[in-house]
Amino acid sequence: MPGTVGRSGGFNANPGPFRPGDGQPEPPRKLTAEADACFTWLLQRLGTDSRPSPWHRVDGTVVATFAELLESQEHLATALAQNPADEKLLRLRLQYAQQIGRFSSLLGMTPRDRDRCPQVPAESDQNDAVAGLMKRLGIAG
Repeated sequence: MPGTVGRSGGFNANPGPFRPGDGQPEPPRKLTAEADACFTWLLQRLGTDSRPSPWHRVDGTVVATFAELLESQEHLATALAQNPADEKLLRLRLQYAQQIGRFSSLLGMTPRDRDRCPQVPAESDQNDAVAGLMKRLGIAG
């Protein structure tokens, strides 16, 4: 049963109300030029500069790790293109692809994943809580 503690372990519970973040994610360490470019692209893609934003500065660790994974996968793809028969490289690239899939889900990179994330209420929803709730539930247009 969704959200029933004891039956689902609480894993299906509603994430709760939206809590605004404390700023734009920052990289936790110096990144390579390629990873830094990917980090910046990811921040733009995730809409971290919008206000209010669900992002926190500490989210930069996850985004930076994801950017480094994407960079590493590109290097693996280049090496695999030069030597397509190398099974070690192929296995490693598949493992990277699995990790990238997990991070994509965690960050809400696909529409389905974004549906699971807490939604930022619209400005009018913040002013009229009942109307906003009815709109999100699909009761009122």
